[in-house]
Amino acid sequence: MATMRKFHRANCRAAIFAPNLENRRPRWAPGSFVFALALLVTSCTGGKHFEIVAEGPPSGMPQYVVVTKATQIATLHFPPGSYPFYARDDRGYYYRSPHPILERVAGGAYPLKGGVYVLRQKPSVVRPFVYRAGALTHVGRLKYGTYEFQNEPSLP
Repeated sequence: MATMRKFHRANCRAAIFAPNLENRRPRWAPGSFVFALALLVTSCTGGKHFEIVAEGPPSGMPQYVVVTKATQIATLHFPPGSYPFYARDDRGYYYRSPHPILERVAGGAYPLKGGVYVLRQKPSVVRPFVYRAGALTHVGRLKYGTYEFQNEPSLP
């Protein structure tokens, strides 16, 4: 009986001191709406200004990045070969792979478009990229010695 009495008193106290939640508007709703709107606006504006260029890279940049040996980053396999200049953005240059990049999956391999990306300010940084679900995604970084820059395509 004593435990029932304590339980009953706790319920009474909770009922007396509990705030009235029926008529109260959540405080986070207007703030979260403004945050979501700001995030949407800033994600759509600005960016890297990606553009495909037909005339080739600017002077001082190579026409080709030659990947000298097959490179694996996670489940992605980048084939060796001459990667010709493809496009540019505000921070660097894209070189397209001559063959599909293979992603190993449970049932075999899935081919993806992709290549390598060279930073404008630091040409020693070469990063592979793939197109996944319509979006360009940078993955990892190529080790020094697995690539070289050339102005003429190498023979297979």
